[in-house]
Amino acid sequence: MLLAMIAEREAEKERLEAQRVATTTGKPIVVSLPHPVLVDRFRSKVAALRQSLDDEAIRTEAAAVMATLIESVTICPDEPGGPEAEVVAKVSDLLAWATNDNAAPGAGVRSSSVMVVAGTGFEPVTF
Repeated sequence: MLLAMIAEREAEKERLEAQRVATTTGKPIVVSLPHPVLVDRFRSKVAALRQSLDDEAIRTEAAAVMATLIESVTICPDEPGGPEAEVVAKVSDLLAWATNDNAAPGAGVRSSSVMVVAGTGFEPVTF
């Protein structure tokens, strides 16, 4: 049963890779960015969340909010130039959180990921 599941996943991986190559070969990748006001608001909320994570009195609550916005984090310690972290986030929850002061995260439907490189201030080191 496990071997059949692995074979199915491998076949799906090959199909998706072929589909990705077919759809991106020779074509520019178009990325639509959110409205600048939304980006600024999101940045300010992330800065406030960062401050909340530094405040011991509300750190637990801030971490809980952050956990509802993130699906997974993968740390790649052996990348050229230092460790990298891939964060997969719930896009719909991020947008709701950025646009509504009273938004309750947790109703995410879509996901997105972006690769970030750990630099100065990326603490604590957990490798």
